[in-house]
Amino acid sequence: MRAARDGQLAVAERLAAAGADRQRAEVGAVRRALEDEIAFYQQRLTRDPRSGLDLAALAGTHLKMARATGDLTWLLLAEQTAHRSRSSLPFQNSGALLVLATGASADALGIGSAIVALAGGGIVLIALLVGESDNAFADIYSAAVSTQNVANDVPQRGLAAAVGALGFLLALAFTAERYEQFLFLIGSVFVPLAAVFLADYFVRSRGRYGEAVVFGPSGVRWLGFVPWAAGLVVYHWCVPTGPQGWVDAVGGLFDGVGLPFPLFDSGLGASIPSFAVAFGLTLLLPRRTPTR
Repeated sequence: MRAARDGQLAVAERLAAAGADRQRAEVGAVRRALEDEIAFYQQRLTRDPRSGLDLAALAGTHLKMARATGDLTWLLLAEQTAHRSRSSLPFQNSGALLVLATGASADALGIGSAIVALAGGGIVLIALLVGESDNAFADIYSAAVSTQNVANDVPQRGLAAAVGALGFLLALAFTAERYEQFLFLIGSVFVPLAAVFLADYFVRSRGRYGEAVVFGPSGVRWLGFVPWAAGLVVYHWCVPTGPQGWVDAVGGLFDGVGLPFPLFDSGLGASIPSFAVAFGLTLLLPRRTPTR
């Protein structure tokens, strides 16, 4: 009996040791991922030390590191970085407020908790949600109507319900930091797109397209994608934007062809070079048939 108990005890000890090793390995993996994230934001801050958004994201990562490691030093770093972020960006800076107010996560529930803690009660949060509901409904309706341009057989009510449900699920699944990265990424799409339109309408067409262009079956002007794509590439060449995997892929592409990355250490920014390249290339495109 004693031998059996000793054997069971030895098995239990080995299982406990294996579990502890696995837990340490998981913590180590999380810590390495957070260290990479910290290095990413620190690199961005070398280009713009007063970027309130990057400082807020760095403060949030410090807070994650404190939770993962239990080291209170990271909490102090998170608080200091969040204060620097608030100094650079006093308004519309929910990321820094999350760190300073409650240490809540940057997901939908964490943001709601932070607002409650800052404002002093759930009534204020409800009032904010009601006050912003018209914007949400307008966005849902606009997305449904736009989708009907390519799917005109789908009922508008069904599209609105689908868009609303998708938006709700995405809000639960993604954090504010990831949404911020998405905004930066789509910004790189719309800056050269605006340049192509402005050059084509105001310069090439002298502010008038004519009925044949607006209503005629002209099809897709594929050449218009060339200046847009060039502007997109220049945008990401100047200021790497988006998730870390995307930034690494773009950097590897430019390093592979022997070009400096980022261009001029991002000293020119991204919007102006991207706009200028797309605008200039649009002016060089072949002209359409003259409009009536």
